[in-house]
Amino acid sequence: MAGNNWLILAIVFAGVLLVSLSLILLEFCSTINRLHRKLRRINSQLNKQSLDWLKSNYLDAYDLFLNLPEQKKISFYPNLTEIREKIESSIRCEKELEWYFHDVDEKDLPEQKKVYQNMYGLYLALPEKVQKKYYARVVQLREHLERGR
Repeated sequence: MAGNNWLILAIVFAGVLLVSLSLILLEFCSTINRLHRKLRRINSQLNKQSLDWLKSNYLDAYDLFLNLPEQKKISFYPNLTEIREKIESSIRCEKELEWYFHDVDEKDLPEQKKVYQNMYGLYLALPEKVQKKYYARVVQLREHLERGR
């Protein structure tokens, strides 16, 4: 009889453990929680990662967002929109910076200095990995302008 009690207790314990693990796994894998984690990760990397990484992760988050029930979408929409706007702003800054690089050689020295100021502001608005892409060109232009004084 004592052996049966231990067996029943072990079965009940295993059942409770299995249900607990299932609930934890369900919580970890639910769309809402995955979206929360994805948005937190994107927000923490907005000023660090490349634009390709940000765009890819934003699209993943947006796919998760589309799978939410309508009532839950309301709470995620502002955060998702803010992230999209920051990514779009970085893309615009990078395109404008490229345009300035192509245009700066055609200007005379005083105009080049004004263009450099605009370029540097755009450069600072870019994420770190994108800044690394342009660092050498920005420094080269700055040195050229300093020598031209």
